[in-house]
Amino acid sequence: MPTLAWPTKSLADPEPAELFLDSLVYPCGHGYPDSLPENRLYLGDNLKVMAALLPEYEGRIDLIYADPPFFTNKRFPARIGRGEDSRRPQDWQLAEGYGDRWGTLDEYLDFLYPRLAMMVRLLAPPGSCSMNFSATSACSTRSSGPITVPRRSGGPSTANTIRSWHIPRAINTPSTPMPSASLTIQIR
Repeated sequence: MPTLAWPTKSLADPEPAELFLDSLVYPCGHGYPDSLPENRLYLGDNLKVMAALLPEYEGRIDLIYADPPFFTNKRFPARIGRGEDSRRPQDWQLAEGYGDRWGTLDEYLDFLYPRLAMMVRLLAPPGSCSMNFSATSACSTRSSGPITVPRRSGGPSTANTIRSWHIPRAINTPSTPMPSASLTIQIR
């Protein structure tokens, strides 16, 4: 079976993030003050956060959904103002946001591959991982072959379901006629 290979492909153990409790949220007040909330939300580099979760969750997560960068080679600003009129983007307070810039496809894959491998380590044996890619990144990775990541048992785990579909944009005007597209890769 062909595999996706590139010159800088490597897999090293990432440095785990230092996780700390910042806030507690009790939806509708359920459980307050007698118990801790059942769910958690982490803010940080997902690779480092997943590495920090390994001791507690390795092989125990049933479903992982990821929406990685789309290989657009663009920079996206972050909206930081509060109470702004969403109909007046010219008035928004913006800051440096997310940079989806990659010099080459190899750099993009170097970012993606260790995260896929970490997700596989966190998945329970019957678990699934679903990822969405844009048409740009999907075409780049699909043309090279299936994405293969090592399973905990040492054998390969190959993306066995690749689906792509066309999703019409909510606003499709002559100035924005470009369709949205999505590719899902599932690892089982």
